[in-house]
Amino acid sequence: MKIAIAMLCHKNAEQINALLRAMAHDDIYFYIHVDKKSGIDRETITGKNVYVLSKDSSVDIQWGGFGMIEATLRLIETISQAALKFDYIWLMSGQDWPLHSANEIIEYVEQHGGEDFIEILPSNEAFERGYFKRNELYYPNWMVSNELHIKIIKHLFWLVTGGRKATRLFKRKSRIEKFYYGSQWWLLSSKTVNCMMSFLHNNEWFIDYFKNSLVPDESFFQTLYGMITSVSGAKPAVCFVNWKSNQNSPEVITSDDINKIKEIKSNYLVARKFDFCVDNSIVKTIMNKGGTVESNEKI
Repeated sequence: MKIAIAMLCHKNAEQINALLRAMAHDDIYFYIHVDKKSGIDRETITGKNVYVLSKDSSVDIQWGGFGMIEATLRLIETISQAALKFDYIWLMSGQDWPLHSANEIIEYVEQHGGEDFIEILPSNEAFERGYFKRNELYYPNWMVSNELHIKIIKHLFWLVTGGRKATRLFKRKSRIEKFYYGSQWWLLSSKTVNCMMSFLHNNEWFIDYFKNSLVPDESFFQTLYGMITSVSGAKPAVCFVNWKSNQNSPEVITSDDINKIKEIKSNYLVARKFDFCVDNSIVKTIMNKGGTVESNEKI
């Protein structure tokens, strides 16, 4: 069982290297994309089985834009060109942290060989969150921003077109029968990823459509998954995301969250997000010598 981790990073090389050490394993390989505008020196990112995309091959990722998808696709293409053949591709963030040892992670994936782990939200939940309008409306590039004045314009745009949830005016025409939504972090079999990439190579319109969607990273791969197979077969995502009451961006996991981490660790392989600049003691608190959360529970 060999796993290729496609890792998206933008800050703190020290934390990235600590993550690479925590997950080091003969059968785990890391392919890393660093945001083009990041000040990280790529040569400082080192570890076992680590490959870092050059700055020339990197993408300037903007909040809510297509850059996150473009960076992910570049990582997948790089992985597909590797001499090694992988059983799984795992999309992770540089601010994730493992809740189990690398050996336990490999064992878990082996036990579930062939299964795909990707969050697919129920349609009614996605609608109530207002996600439908992310794809139903056309967003010019300048509107894909989290700046206050742009947010005000977007809310006015949503109001004019039918409100926060429904779209009654200016709905885009699409060849996609149904959009799916969920967390961008997934663990997919190489068979599934290969089918996805084959579909994209033969259907460039799919990529073009999402270039003018809002926050496409929480819909692109879910919808693509639904284009090639039945979403009913998808297993829950393996990454716990610390949303709390903030639905726009995950909150940093700190030492105050240790009980929550112990509570959920049996259902997940990793958690996010961690930030050593905010609290680096949390990792020491929840990790034991073998790199797992201090608990006797098994995944």
